[in-house]
Amino acid sequence: DSSEGRSVDRSRRGAFSELAQAALPLSDAQLLLTNAAGRRRCPGMQLAAAAAALSKAGDHLGAADLLFELRDFGVERDVLERRIDFSEAAGRCEEASLLLGQELQSAGQLRAAWTAILAACAEPQLQDRRRALELLADVSLQLSDRYLNEPSKQVEVLEAALDAELVVKGLSSDRREELEINLALSLQGAGRSEESSRLLGKLVLGSRNQRRRQQAEWAMMVHKVDVSGEVSESARALRELMEANRPPDSLRLGAAGASARAASGSAGRQGVGGLGIPGLQFGGLDWPAALGIVLLLALPLAIP
Repeated sequence: DSSEGRSVDRSRRGAFSELAQAALPLSDAQLLLTNAAGRRRCPGMQLAAAAAALSKAGDHLGAADLLFELRDFGVERDVLERRIDFSEAAGRCEEASLLLGQELQSAGQLRAAWTAILAACAEPQLQDRRRALELLADVSLQLSDRYLNEPSKQVEVLEAALDAELVVKGLSSDRREELEINLALSLQGAGRSEESSRLLGKLVLGSRNQRRRQQAEWAMMVHKVDVSGEVSESARALRELMEANRPPDSLRLGAAGASARAASGSAGRQGVGGLGIPGLQFGGLDWPAALGIVLLLALPLAIP
C-alpha cells in the first residue's frame, strides 16, 4: 500500500527530524564515528545528525553504532546536562531505538534489528505504536526467512511479534493474519501440528479477509494431502497447479512454507501425512472446483 509506505517514511523523521536532516559533512560524521571520547561529549541531536549523514552515504553499520550510543547513553546525558527534560527523554529513546532497528535491518543485521525494535515495543510509554509494530512485523518475517532450517527459531521471532501486537495493538488485521499464517506454517515445521491446526482453524472461522481465510483453508488441507510421506505424482501435480494459478499478490510464505514442507515429509514417513505448499491459493478457481481437484488427486493415495 503506497499510502502506508509514505506514512512510514514520514514517521522515520520523528523526534530528531530538525537537526538529523540538517547538513552535516560526512567527514565530520566519520570522524565522530572513530572518536569514542568525542561521542561521549556530543549532544544527542548531533549524534542523530551524524547517524543520518552516515546512513545517507550507505554506511548503515556506522549509523547504527552512533544510534547505539545515542539510545544507551546520549539521551541520558542530555537529561543530566539539562539539554532536555524527562518528558522529552522517552520519545527520544523510542526514536533512537526504531532508527537503530532500521539501520541494522538495512545493514542485514536482522537479529540485532529484531532485538532493538522488540525492546522499543516493550516500552510502557510507546508513542508511535503502529510504526513500531510494522517495523517489528517486517523484520520478523525477513528473519524467519533466514531461519530456513531452524523452524523453532522461526516460531520464536513470529510469536514475539504477535505477542507485541497483542499487548500494544497497532497492526492492521491483514498484517496480523499474515504473521499468524506464517507462524502456523512454522509451527508445523517445528513439529507442533496441533498448535498449527488450531491457529489455522481460528483464521478460517474468524478472518474477515477472504484471501487470508482461503489461504488458511488451503494450509489446513495441504497438511493432509499426502498420506504416504513420499513425493507422489498427485502431490507434484497439486504443487504445479497451485503455482500456475497463484496470483501475483498472494502471500509470501517464504521459509515458513519451506519448513512446513520439510516437516510434512518427515511426519508422513512416521504415518502423519501432510504436504506444505506455498501460495495457498488457486487463483480464479472457486472452492468446490478446487476441492474436487484435490480429492481426485489425494484419494488414490489412501487406497492400498
